[in-house]
Amino acid sequence: MRTAMVSLVIGVLVLVVTTKRAPRPGQSTKLMFQWLDIVECPELKGQNLSVVLRYNKNGDVYADTEWNVVNAAKKLVKLRQSVSSCRDDGTNCEHFVAWDFKDGCAFIANRNAIWSPCFSNIRPPFLCPVAAVHYVNKNFTIDKEILNALPFPRGRVYKDRLEMWNEKEELTYCIILSFTWKYVAIRD
Repeated sequence: MRTAMVSLVIGVLVLVVTTKRAPRPGQSTKLMFQWLDIVECPELKGQNLSVVLRYNKNGDVYADTEWNVVNAAKKLVKLRQSVSSCRDDGTNCEHFVAWDFKDGCAFIANRNAIWSPCFSNIRPPFLCPVAAVHYVNKNFTIDKEILNALPFPRGRVYKDRLEMWNEKEELTYCIILSFTWKYVAIRD
Protein backbone atom coordinates (compact mmCIF):
# COMPACT_ATOMS: atom_id res chain seq x y z
CA MET A 1 0.00 0.00 0.00
CA ARG A 2 2.78 2.36 0.92
CA THR A 3 4.64 1.65 -2.33
CA ALA A 4 1.48 2.28 -4.35
CA MET A 5 0.93 5.62 -2.60
CA VAL A 6 4.53 6.73 -3.21
CA SER A 7 4.26 5.69 -6.86
CA LEU A 8 1.01 7.62 -7.23
CA VAL A 9 2.52 10.78 -5.69
CA ILE A 10 5.64 10.52 -7.90
CA GLY A 11 3.47 9.97 -10.96
CA VAL A 12 1.36 13.03 -10.23
CA LEU A 13 4.47 15.16 -9.62
CA VAL A 14 6.05 14.00 -12.90
CA LEU A 15 2.81 14.76 -14.73
CA VAL A 16 2.57 18.25 -13.20
CA VAL A 17 6.22 19.09 -13.93
CA THR A 18 6.25 17.80 -17.51
CA THR A 19 2.86 19.09 -18.62
CA LYS A 20 3.14 22.45 -20.37
CA ARG A 21 0.14 24.66 -20.56
CA ALA A 22 -0.28 26.53 -23.79
CA PRO A 23 -0.33 30.27 -23.13
CA ARG A 24 -3.79 31.74 -23.39
CA PRO A 25 -4.26 34.34 -26.13
CA GLY A 26 -3.95 37.87 -24.87
CA GLN A 27 -2.15 36.92 -21.67
CA SER A 28 1.29 38.39 -22.41
CA THR A 29 2.13 41.56 -20.49
CA LYS A 30 4.49 44.46 -20.86
CA LEU A 31 5.71 47.07 -18.40
CA MET A 32 4.39 50.41 -19.66
CA PHE A 33 4.78 54.02 -18.58
CA GLN A 34 1.32 55.51 -18.12
CA TRP A 35 -0.01 59.00 -17.51
CA LEU A 36 -2.57 58.99 -14.71
CA ASP A 37 -3.55 62.65 -14.66
CA ILE A 38 -2.43 66.08 -15.82
CA VAL A 39 -3.63 69.11 -13.87
CA GLU A 40 -2.78 72.79 -13.74
CA CYS A 41 -0.95 74.24 -10.76
CA PRO A 42 -3.50 75.96 -8.52
CA GLU A 43 -1.50 79.17 -8.08
CA LEU A 44 -1.41 79.99 -11.82
CA LYS A 45 -4.90 81.27 -12.59
CA GLY A 46 -6.30 81.44 -16.12
CA GLN A 47 -4.53 78.50 -17.77
CA ASN A 48 -7.89 76.72 -18.18
CA LEU A 49 -6.18 73.39 -18.79
CA SER A 50 -8.29 70.74 -20.48
CA VAL A 51 -7.03 67.13 -20.67
CA VAL A 52 -8.36 63.98 -22.32
CA LEU A 53 -6.35 60.78 -21.76
CA ARG A 54 -6.67 58.16 -24.52
CA TYR A 55 -5.54 54.55 -24.14
CA ASN A 56 -4.82 52.39 -27.16
CA LYS A 57 -5.22 48.61 -27.23
CA ASN A 58 -1.62 47.87 -26.21
CA GLY A 59 -1.99 49.93 -23.01
CA ASP A 60 -0.16 53.01 -24.22
CA VAL A 61 -1.68 56.34 -23.24
CA TYR A 62 -1.73 59.70 -25.00
CA ALA A 63 -3.16 63.02 -23.90
CA ASP A 64 -4.98 65.69 -25.84
CA THR A 65 -4.48 68.98 -24.00
CA GLU A 66 -5.52 72.61 -24.38
CA TRP A 67 -4.48 75.57 -22.23
CA ASN A 68 -3.90 79.30 -22.16
CA VAL A 69 -0.63 81.06 -21.45
CA VAL A 70 -1.50 84.12 -19.38
CA ASN A 71 2.02 85.58 -18.93
CA ALA A 72 3.86 85.85 -22.26
CA ALA A 73 7.60 85.21 -22.29
CA LYS A 74 10.24 86.69 -24.56
CA LYS A 75 12.57 84.28 -22.83
CA LEU A 76 12.06 81.45 -20.33
CA VAL A 77 14.72 82.26 -17.75
CA LYS A 78 13.96 79.31 -15.52
CA LEU A 79 12.44 75.89 -15.98
CA ARG A 80 12.07 73.59 -12.99
CA GLN A 81 11.00 69.99 -12.98
CA SER A 82 10.36 68.60 -9.51
CA VAL A 83 9.31 64.96 -9.10
CA SER A 84 7.69 63.53 -5.97
CA SER A 85 7.35 59.82 -5.25
CA CYS A 86 4.03 58.75 -3.72
CA ARG A 87 2.34 55.60 -2.52
CA ASP A 88 0.48 53.72 -5.25
CA ASP A 89 -2.73 55.52 -4.27
CA GLY A 90 -1.07 58.91 -4.90
CA THR A 91 -0.80 59.89 -1.22
CA ASN A 92 2.08 60.20 1.24
CA CYS A 93 4.40 61.89 -1.26
CA GLU A 94 8.05 62.74 -0.73
CA HIS A 95 10.62 64.60 -2.81
CA PHE A 96 12.29 62.28 -5.32
CA VAL A 97 14.37 64.41 -7.73
CA ALA A 98 14.46 67.93 -9.20
CA TRP A 99 16.13 69.58 -12.17
CA ASP A 100 16.58 73.30 -12.83
CA PHE A 101 17.33 74.70 -16.28
CA LYS A 102 18.39 78.32 -16.78
CA ASP A 103 17.50 78.33 -20.47
CA GLY A 104 13.92 77.10 -20.76
CA CYS A 105 13.84 78.15 -24.42
CA ALA A 106 16.59 75.65 -25.28
CA PHE A 107 14.80 72.98 -23.22
CA ILE A 108 11.52 73.21 -25.14
CA ALA A 109 13.29 73.58 -28.52
CA ASN A 110 15.45 70.45 -28.09
CA ARG A 111 14.26 67.85 -30.62
CA ASN A 112 16.44 64.96 -29.41
CA ALA A 113 15.42 64.65 -25.76
CA ILE A 114 13.06 62.38 -23.85
CA TRP A 115 10.55 65.26 -23.61
CA SER A 116 10.78 66.29 -27.29
CA PRO A 117 7.50 64.60 -28.31
CA CYS A 118 5.71 66.72 -25.67
CA PHE A 119 6.40 69.89 -27.59
CA SER A 120 6.41 68.71 -31.23
CA ASN A 121 2.61 68.66 -31.75
CA ILE A 122 1.67 71.90 -29.98
CA ARG A 123 -0.23 74.43 -32.11
CA PRO A 124 0.65 77.23 -32.42
CA PRO A 125 4.25 76.13 -31.83
CA PHE A 126 5.24 76.44 -28.17
CA LEU A 127 8.63 78.09 -28.68
CA CYS A 128 10.27 81.29 -27.51
CA PRO A 129 9.00 83.89 -27.55
CA VAL A 130 5.99 82.23 -25.87
CA ALA A 131 2.82 84.12 -26.76
CA ALA A 132 -0.08 84.64 -24.36
CA VAL A 133 -2.52 82.63 -26.51
CA HIS A 134 -4.55 79.40 -26.51
CA TYR A 135 -2.47 76.26 -27.23
CA VAL A 136 -3.61 72.81 -28.39
CA ASN A 137 -1.52 69.63 -28.16
CA LYS A 138 -2.87 66.45 -29.74
CA ASN A 139 -1.16 63.15 -28.90
CA PHE A 140 0.85 64.60 -26.01
CA THR A 141 3.47 62.01 -25.10
CA ILE A 142 7.14 61.52 -24.33
CA ASP A 143 9.74 59.02 -25.48
CA LYS A 144 8.41 56.12 -23.43
CA GLU A 145 11.06 53.63 -24.54
CA ILE A 146 13.74 55.75 -22.88
CA LEU A 147 11.54 56.41 -19.86
CA ASN A 148 10.80 52.70 -19.37
CA ALA A 149 14.55 52.11 -19.05
CA LEU A 150 15.09 54.72 -16.31
CA PRO A 151 15.68 53.45 -12.77
CA PHE A 152 12.50 54.82 -11.20
CA PRO A 153 11.34 52.44 -8.44
CA ARG A 154 8.21 50.64 -9.64
CA GLY A 155 5.00 50.32 -7.65
CA ARG A 156 4.87 54.06 -6.99
CA VAL A 157 2.97 57.03 -8.38
CA TYR A 158 5.09 60.00 -9.40
CA LYS A 159 3.97 63.62 -9.54
CA ASP A 160 6.08 65.76 -11.87
CA ARG A 161 5.61 69.49 -11.39
CA LEU A 162 6.80 71.41 -14.46
CA GLU A 163 7.20 75.19 -13.99
CA MET A 164 8.41 77.83 -16.47
CA TRP A 165 9.19 81.48 -15.63
CA ASN A 166 9.52 84.43 -17.99
CA GLU A 167 12.10 87.24 -17.97
CA LYS A 168 9.95 89.19 -15.47
CA GLU A 169 10.14 86.16 -13.15
CA GLU A 170 6.41 85.55 -13.61
CA LEU A 171 5.17 81.98 -13.66
CA THR A 172 4.28 81.42 -17.32
CA TYR A 173 3.36 77.74 -17.42
CA CYS A 174 2.79 75.21 -14.64
CA ILE A 175 1.34 71.70 -14.73
CA ILE A 176 1.51 68.61 -12.55
CA LEU A 177 1.74 65.30 -14.39
CA SER A 178 0.99 62.11 -12.45
CA PHE A 179 2.40 58.89 -13.85
CA THR A 180 3.38 55.34 -13.00
CA TRP A 181 4.50 52.11 -14.61
CA LYS A 182 2.00 49.27 -14.92
CA TYR A 183 2.00 45.82 -16.39
CA VAL A 184 -0.60 45.82 -19.13
CA ALA A 185 -1.99 42.92 -21.12
CA ILE A 186 -0.83 42.89 -24.71
CA ARG A 187 -3.56 41.66 -27.02
CA ASP A 188 -2.61 39.33 -29.84
